[in-house]
Amino acid sequence: MIEAGFIGPALTAGLNKSLTAALSQVAKRLWLNGLSPSAKRNRIARSSLQKLADHDLIEQLRLDVLVNSVPAGLSVAHVEVRLGGPVYQGLIHELIAVRLLKMPDTYAEQVLENMQIATRLEFSNVGASEGALADFGSVLFAELDRAVGKLVRDVDGIQARELAELRESATVQLINGFSDGIVRHNKNLRKQGNLKAAMVAREWERAYRTQVARAHGFIEPPDFERKRKFPIDRLFVSPQIMPRDETSIQYTVWDLFDIVDRSVLLGDPGGGKSTASDVLAWNAAREDNEVIPFVVILRTYIDDNQSIVEHIERRLSSHYQCPAPTGTVEALLLSGKAIVIFDGLDELLVTSRRRLVTDRVELFGARYPLTRMLVTSRRIGYEEAAMDPAMFEIYELSEFSDENVSRYVHQWFSVVDGATEEDAHARSDSFIDESAATPDLRRNPLMLALMCIIYRGQNWIPRNRPEMYEHCAQLLFDKWDSSRSIFVELRAGAHVDSAVKHLAYWMFTGPGTQGVTETALVREAAEFLQAATNESPAETKRAATQFIEFCRTRAWVLVEVGSTADGEGLFGFKHRTFMEYFAAYELTRIYDGPERIARAILPQVAAVEWETVTELAVQISNKHSKDGASRIIKALLADKRYSSGTSRLNISKFALRCMGFVPVPLSLAEEIAESLVDALVKMTTDMKELLPISISVIPALQASIEESIVNSLRVRIADEREPEREIATEIALDLPDFFSSDDDSITRWSAWQAQLFSALESEILTNRLSANWFNAWRGGLITFEKFMIEAPTFPHLPLQALFESHSWRYLQGGWTAWGAFIPEKLLQFHADADDGFPINGVELEWLDEYLAALELPPWVDHSNDTNFPTTYLESGFNGAFLGDKLQTSIGSAIFVLMLVSIELGRFSDEYLELASPFSYDAAYRAIKDTRIEGVPLPSWVADYVARIPANRKMVVRKWLNGDMTFSVNIVSVDRQYLRSNSARSRRTAGGAQGVRRR
Repeated sequence: MIEAGFIGPALTAGLNKSLTAALSQVAKRLWLNGLSPSAKRNRIARSSLQKLADHDLIEQLRLDVLVNSVPAGLSVAHVEVRLGGPVYQGLIHELIAVRLLKMPDTYAEQVLENMQIATRLEFSNVGASEGALADFGSVLFAELDRAVGKLVRDVDGIQARELAELRESATVQLINGFSDGIVRHNKNLRKQGNLKAAMVAREWERAYRTQVARAHGFIEPPDFERKRKFPIDRLFVSPQIMPRDETSIQYTVWDLFDIVDRSVLLGDPGGGKSTASDVLAWNAAREDNEVIPFVVILRTYIDDNQSIVEHIERRLSSHYQCPAPTGTVEALLLSGKAIVIFDGLDELLVTSRRRLVTDRVELFGARYPLTRMLVTSRRIGYEEAAMDPAMFEIYELSEFSDENVSRYVHQWFSVVDGATEEDAHARSDSFIDESAATPDLRRNPLMLALMCIIYRGQNWIPRNRPEMYEHCAQLLFDKWDSSRSIFVELRAGAHVDSAVKHLAYWMFTGPGTQGVTETALVREAAEFLQAATNESPAETKRAATQFIEFCRTRAWVLVEVGSTADGEGLFGFKHRTFMEYFAAYELTRIYDGPERIARAILPQVAAVEWETVTELAVQISNKHSKDGASRIIKALLADKRYSSGTSRLNISKFALRCMGFVPVPLSLAEEIAESLVDALVKMTTDMKELLPISISVIPALQASIEESIVNSLRVRIADEREPEREIATEIALDLPDFFSSDDDSITRWSAWQAQLFSALESEILTNRLSANWFNAWRGGLITFEKFMIEAPTFPHLPLQALFESHSWRYLQGGWTAWGAFIPEKLLQFHADADDGFPINGVELEWLDEYLAALELPPWVDHSNDTNFPTTYLESGFNGAFLGDKLQTSIGSAIFVLMLVSIELGRFSDEYLELASPFSYDAAYRAIKDTRIEGVPLPSWVADYVARIPANRKMVVRKWLNGDMTFSVNIVSVDRQYLRSNSARSRRTAGGAQGVRRR
């Protein structure tokens, strides 16, 4: 037995690592699977799930019991590494899922057996007996089960209501997925669980890690002079990565190994998605990580009769030259020891094909619940075939920052160009100065690398993407000409450029998106040269063969991307962006003239396909035809073959994107704006949900397009037709959020919103939807007083506006009942000290005077519980009750709102049972018990209540004694009386001076 002083810390360190990872993973799965979209928007249970992830389970383990069970022969290093590795993280994940989701005990018994077998296999080479290792696994399970049981009891108290929703909604996907995974994991361990097979698998893992490091540990910069590879950690510069729903958090690509669970990484063309996949694979393959990475290049996954596991196994043989022992891949996937990277979802160009693959990836994830997965895709077009948001969390890959640009350029000149440190600094400084005029190009990693190549040879910086591609192509053809070995006899040198563009278009629109055999490439090139040169078939085939050989082996054009079932190599463009440029150029030659181009690309634009090719075609046409871009856009808008709301919106958004890189006449900008608003209206009438749209156009057109959109909304708001008027009103009241992309645009759109509201206030507020009034107040367009007095609530009770949810009818989201939200924040978290708190001091003063002037209740309706949804806090639960505030007039007014929310049933009894002492929730529970059960207030709450100002104490006392109610069931009262009485009450109470918010 190893001395406890040494083995204890190793046990603690290893198990703590696995417990932390498993808890974080389970919390993330619950967040994605168990919460409704509205709950996520309101951040329901986010803090509770964070508590789950942060729970300190290691403190619950009895270290002496674990130490005494460690078999002789285990080293300290083995214990820490193995117990902290992915196998035990997966086993603990299974155990937490079983207990947290209340699965039958039979599954816990299988997890126990899994841990016994896994322990025997993980420590098989240390000399301990199999029986002793199995016993150690049993003790580990028992201690972990004790700790997890305590966790579940604690969590049940912290978030009873939240877990009820989570368990109910997570049942189908999570429980079924885990139950099947546990059973299959158990069967696999039984089948594969002999020591000889374990040793063979471990030897293979070591060999495979080496192959992964060789395959993914290098970057090959786009260099037309020569093909060279550089260690990834010497040249790679990571842009920032941000979760889509939490943009304040930033990671780097190096962090992917720690944050990926079921994740999607979105980026722009050439933005570094595939390089990020390489970094993740290389990082995972390091020996100390214990994880086995599998990379699936989705464009090579072309056999519909082949499972993803079969594809992985085949690629291990064909690409990595490291075939896996039978059953090894399955075992790694079931145990959680594997991470699978699905690279290039966007490279499946047809939307229906992408949807088929996303379905398969989702089914793969359900079948292997412990396997971590990353899917990469371009940002534009992703939503057309998105991964299930209940399974996958989305991360966004940012552009390079100025710091990233500077660092990459210096490393490029130093590492790739081999410059001395002094020379690299000088050249990078010069490059940064001269490229300042094209910041959008250099923020893209691929474009930046190409700019460095061009600058190295010619000290020149391109101005836009087509110019960049064109110049790079010219460099390629210059290199071609310098070989002087192919077309001298054929007299076809002038056709080289055309041949590359023809092949690119042929591959892009035909079989080439997943790779083309060399035989097919030669045949297609020969047919093209035959038609272009009238040379003999033999000569053109010889030239085509040499041409393809050059592109495949020496030029930075084609690369092997896989093989056929017969073993013949499949080839594709090294970088898809070059294929897209050449294909776009060829498209503009095939369809001569902007109008013909527009007709040709309309189906793809309407379906959000060929995004880069269609945008490049617009730019190329604009260069070669007078007003080419404007004519294409105008023709697209006029062509009504695709008339659904989704198609029209996609066409309008395409036109807007084009305005980001080409100028158009102001009249066309107005037409685009009109088309956009028309499409938004059409979307809602087609029962499609409206999502925010980011508008980024060239500065010269910015004011024009914004003004045109506002004018188009203005016309519809002033019109009496519905639902056009109502839709336009909602967009107008959400203008800064709906169309903004950054802080500057928020400021501009807020100004447009104020101008629009000033001109059409009566038309906007005539709409009887309370959400419009609420958002007019939140946007600083009307006073809080006006909202409270005049908002069209029903029934017309004086506090009804504060205790109704205010949801959009057509846009996403809305607001929960603020009457409960205000006291939760102000009597618990000092939110009034925060300048960003949504209700300001002047408005609170008015609310105080308003409440003081109200006639006796009822003030709100409780006949429909859906009018008073539960509200939740971002900061967490059980904050201290700030009772000292009750002695102020404003504080006591807020306290009255707390009493109203209690009467309306803010918290369940189950939730309140475990409220922390002296917390807001504890005060809430005590007041509720006094009101319902008649029990005295505890002294600490009574002391606060005793200090309430005299003018409000009477109302509080009568309510606590049950002599007064704040709410009424309108079904049981005379509505006409209620309407006239409550309206009078609101008018007489509304004498305080309101304030507009800014």
